[in-house]
Amino acid sequence: AATEATQKNARGDVSEEAAKLVNYMNNPTGDFAKVRGFMFAYFMGGSVSSALVNLTQPLMMTTPYLEQFAGKKIAGIMVRASKAAATGKVEGPMKAALARAEAEGITDAHEYHQLMQEAEGGGLVATRALMKSWGSMFGAAERFNRRITFLAAFETGQGMTREELSKQGVGDAYEFAKQAVVVTQGLYNRANRPNWARNPVGALAMTFK
Repeated sequence: AATEATQKNARGDVSEEAAKLVNYMNNPTGDFAKVRGFMFAYFMGGSVSSALVNLTQPLMMTTPYLEQFAGKKIAGIMVRASKAAATGKVEGPMKAALARAEAEGITDAHEYHQLMQEAEGGGLVATRALMKSWGSMFGAAERFNRRITFLAAFETGQGMTREELSKQGVGDAYEFAKQAVVVTQGLYNRANRPNWARNPVGALAMTFK
């Protein structure tokens, strides 16, 4: 899409930004990957406190976001979503939606995997296994957050009219839930970095952003 934009319009800031993004993705820089990996291992890996702080995101971010659509029903929705995410007991259309979300990687631990990839680097198999174990608590917390958010947003979306969903730029409850996960839990990949983080210094400074 970015490439097509540059071809259709040779002028304008959107076209220029698209061209920069294509160039950045095709010609990646080092971005201090090893240093960023070390920062993850030191500050987050093996840290119970970082995992616990991460677990506050459904309350601090998901709930306020969905409250604007669900109103007073949000408390019950979040309780049900939390219970379902913890027990794995999901029924009906929500079960199929969650399975699809997991298959598409929506509820996966995005930030954890990005930082783990850098932390593992080109190390030995034993080192990579140790790093996965070391960062497992943070990864589990992030995945739990995304599952709660998806389930809560899907139930919220089911209670919205087609017009209300359309105003959010989505067509159904699944797309609404998918969007809610990105909005409240973040999208951690190279393509979503701002311009000033697409260089070694900026990427290092924004390791946990």
